Amino acid sequence: MTTNDSLLAETAISVERIKELIRASGAGQVMLVFDAFRQAPLNEAFKRGVTFDTHNQEVTAFATLLATGVGQHAYESQAKKQGYFTAALIEGLKGGAAGGGREVTLDRLVKYLQTNVPAEAQRDVGAGAEQRPLAIIEGYQSDELTLAISEGGTTPRGPSAKPEPAELIRAVKTIHIRSKTIYLRPKLLEDELLKQPDFQGLGLKIVGDPKAADLVVDVTLPFLSWTWTYVVTHQAANTQLANGKIREITAGPASIKLAKDIIARLQALRAPAAPRK
Repeated sequence: MTTNDSLLAETAISVERIKELIRASGAGQVMLVFDAFRQAPLNEAFKRGVTFDTHNQEVTAFATLLATGVGQHAYESQAKKQGYFTAALIEGLKGGAAGGGREVTLDRLVKYLQTNVPAEAQRDVGAGAEQRPLAIIEGYQSDELTLAISEGGTTPRGPSAKPEPAELIRAVKTIHIRSKTIYLRPKLLEDELLKQPDFQGLGLKIVGDPKAADLVVDVTLPFLSWTWTYVVTHQAANTQLANGKIREITAGPASIKLAKDIIARLQALRAPAAPRK
């Protein structure tokens, strides 16, 4: 890494030149990986520059993996002597993203990166270190494209392979409410969450599409019980982070109690661990 603009101009290769070489090669399927953006954040112009036109058959399919999102920097791990993105990418391809199976698909790899990189960066650099990798994919069925086969068929051990619940919850940005009972409309609980000042402090955005959510809250009402239960799951990590029960006869009051209880559980998870004596 250098701050010498003249040296960069003489030795670096432009993204457009890389694309020219790829087009000239006749390759139909392309994957690009960029671990950059240490000094300047990723911008929209660069993001647009690393895409291909699949409609006009520039390529038939491509995937571009970027170390961070638009407006964000990428960070370097002092312990690993490489970027958090590169470290997670290697670990994911070795089997960390296999999800307990053997196949590391593109979809699993992206979810692994978007879970582990923010958690690792915030744990080491601080809560203000926002780094969520970005994937641009066209032409591929990302859940069917296998990139690697894990020899062991299990997720490697170590803090980066499976972050603690506190690390996961501090990195999440979106939440989805899913009701598994006809007695509760999701919007009723969503509205109650939005009314709570403490929910605003969590910085979570409620989304309607569960596939776009970091967290999913499943609410159920077991038959003849009037005890409303909920489970909060981190989707990418496939990890249950919290659960609870509320006893209430009607959905209105139950939603208020559920909202407060869910917020309290999420706040407790985000709280820093007490120092060991």
